[in-house]
Amino acid sequence: ANAVKMEMHQLDRRKPVRRRAQTALTLISLAAASLSCAQAFLVQPHRHTRTLRMGVAAPPPAVRQKPVKKDWLGRVKEPPESKVSEPKPTLREWMDASIREWMNVRDARIGVLILNLGGPLMENDVESFLFNLFMDGEIFRLPAALRWLQEPLAYLISKARSPKTSEAYRSIGGGSPILGYTQAQGEALTRQLRRMGYDAQTYIAMRYSAPYTRTAVTEMLSDNVDGVVILPLYPHFSVSTSGSSINILKKYSRMFIDMPHTVVTEWYDRPGYTKAVANLIQREIDSFTADERREGIHVLFSAHGVPKSYIQNGDPYQDHIVKTIDTVKRQYSADVSTHLSYQSKVGPVEWLQPYTDDMIESLAKQGVKNLVVVPISFVSEHIETLEEIDIEYRHLAHEKGIRYQCFRIQREHVFMSVC
Repeated sequence: ANAVKMEMHQLDRRKPVRRRAQTALTLISLAAASLSCAQAFLVQPHRHTRTLRMGVAAPPPAVRQKPVKKDWLGRVKEPPESKVSEPKPTLREWMDASIREWMNVRDARIGVLILNLGGPLMENDVESFLFNLFMDGEIFRLPAALRWLQEPLAYLISKARSPKTSEAYRSIGGGSPILGYTQAQGEALTRQLRRMGYDAQTYIAMRYSAPYTRTAVTEMLSDNVDGVVILPLYPHFSVSTSGSSINILKKYSRMFIDMPHTVVTEWYDRPGYTKAVANLIQREIDSFTADERREGIHVLFSAHGVPKSYIQNGDPYQDHIVKTIDTVKRQYSADVSTHLSYQSKVGPVEWLQPYTDDMIESLAKQGVKNLVVVPISFVSEHIETLEEIDIEYRHLAHEKGIRYQCFRIQREHVFMSVC
């Protein structure tokens, strides 16, 4: 119930959060002091550590005996039988679960649940969108001892970042177009599946803005679908994107757990996807003149970054990105140089490098004159493509004397029609 309230009633919670946020800075200071004390303790030799001194091993510490519990008559209480809880399935096990008792799919009504990031529809929605974003433990990770600070910190960060972020959204029209584009992609996918003979209907579930996951699942079940295909609009799997959306969906999976369902975990290597990207890149390459082609064309794939620690902990995102680029670059002109960089870094921790702005400056120093920038990890236009890539990086490239081309992702909804 608390998870549902957090998902559906973020704005209703702002008032109590505001009261709690008044003491947040004090609590943060106390927590930092506690962590410092804990760290100082941890770096000291533990009193129970076995050490060698003068060639003699220290004796092991004495085992403390638990006190015997007695009832009011003095009789020894028998310990209660331990409850053996069934292990919860991991995210990967839940995602990879095979479809049970799948009926003849041609005769079934299929619901395709499309998962995407979301975004503020209007400038007034920016702060609540940022609050939802930083409430996500996969995006804004805190140590276990500080997770109780997630909500007040999300409130403070969303307050602090809202003015600058609102200005960025103002530069692209005042709100994110991601919902409209995602709906158009869903409609294109529905038409394509029906042309292929499937009775399918798509439903949109956004992670950080309306329509939220519970709303989409409820609508889908009210249409009496027979089976569900879950499709994250992230070609490359990461715990911070597909993983986060699916984790929220798991909270509502009991609503359709007995229904046949499957998850498209990643689709970075689908021939339709890689061919669509290659065709759009080739179209931009062909827009250069013959003289510009002789100067040399460079293609820069700009992927959304993630903290480096995610990759070190086993996230396959970077590997998926590299494999996509290796496949795509074999499908456009061979006389083009290809590069990879990462964008949208947030916070003080180290993210995947090189960063896109640093890469553009480096290419300028190498004498590069013609550049095509490809938003490789995106299939829907939003703030990172329309403002960061198409405005910020374009301005930087022009300052460095580079001719800058960037294709528009949504051209003819190519990703949903051919992937």
